Amino acid sequence: MEQFNKIRETVSAMKNVIAFLKRSGLSEKFLTGLKQSNETRWNSTFIMLKSFDESYQQIQDVLQKHNQEDRLSNIDSSVFKCLINFLQPFYDATLLFEGDKYPTIHRVYMWYVKLQRTMSTCTTVSPLLMFLKKRGAMALQERFEIMPLHKVALFLNTKFKSMAALGNPEREEVIALIKCLLQILNACLCSEK
Repeated sequence: MEQFNKIRETVSAMKNVIAFLKRSGLSEKFLTGLKQSNETRWNSTFIMLKSFDESYQQIQDVLQKHNQEDRLSNIDSSVFKCLINFLQPFYDATLLFEGDKYPTIHRVYMWYVKLQRTMSTCTTVSPLLMFLKKRGAMALQERFEIMPLHKVALFLNTKFKSMAALGNPEREEVIALIKCLLQILNACLCSEK
């Protein structure tokens, strides 16, 4: 719970700083635009975190110049950098899957495996990142349903036919599924004769 409170406090303080800068007209001084989080938009918190990070030094300078640097007191830069690191793969995945001009079903299983690996790999001793990855792994298992169709679509797509992005266990699982489906199809065809 302590980790979650750190995240909530930092994100809330960042929202307040951005709102202050926008209300006071000070945000116009930034080279890159500061983005506000919008609860109804996918990825808006991630975009806010990135824009804040990119402008952090400028934000510090502007607030200091206007004797408002205490507004940064509840913002832990290690927390928002950790959040950016954690959320980046989810952001990348949602950008890819929101496309409506190209098929995406063949990428579902591949991205599921990629996100699972990202959640299980921890090269840092950061308790916050470990907490986020543990929660992320649980959410993936609870909310992400992989169906045989996703695996077949990956196999049938010529760009990913080798399934190089998958590890051996996942690749073997897809091949076993295809073999099983071919046996079922063959049995159906034989019974029709």
